[in-house]
Amino acid sequence: MSNPEIELRYAPPTHAARRFVRLAAGFGVGVGLGLAPLLGKVRVPGFSALISLFPPGLGAVVIPLAAFLMGVVAVAAQIFGSAVPRGRKRLFATTRKVIAILLLALLLLIVLYFLVVVRVEAQGETVPVVVGFARLPACGCAAAISDLQCIEELSLRPSAIESCWGTRQVRLCELALGLLYLTVMTSFGALIGIVLGVEQQAARAAPGRR
Repeated sequence: MSNPEIELRYAPPTHAARRFVRLAAGFGVGVGLGLAPLLGKVRVPGFSALISLFPPGLGAVVIPLAAFLMGVVAVAAQIFGSAVPRGRKRLFATTRKVIAILLLALLLLIVLYFLVVVRVEAQGETVPVVVGFARLPACGCAAAISDLQCIEELSLRPSAIESCWGTRQVRLCELALGLLYLTVMTSFGALIGIVLGVEQQAARAAPGRR
């Protein structure tokens, strides 16, 4: 059971913060859940989602990305479809810049992910492992085998991975993935902030508030 005291202690401190959390969860999670049948996450009798054309391993990566992008589209539709009392051009220009940054960072994140992350089956679950762009000459794996086969031979221990790809190379890839992820999520948060600002501006401009 949940503890009401803990929930109250860690609840967002202001109405605006609570509204921000609700909007972020709604656009980031609710949209994806609502579109789960379309995305292929929930099977519907008599309907085959587009993702069914892809291998299961690829679908496990693509579906979360598609759900997130649908959430971004929903946020953009909310902003561009809003009746902004003033500053409409400036607001829309800012929104376009934030979306451009988000999409660029997400594109780079996807490209880098497919280049340096290997998904390994271990103990009945899939574990993403960050490697590098090229194995070192001193790596104990044969040059002819794939990165996946090499990891399966080495084990998932970080020291074993770094012995084949190098500590610096692995750390740089982890850093790049982390920074791109933070950029994507911060940009998404900025879009949610714009929606919240539009709502507050519309509330202040309402006839009953004058």
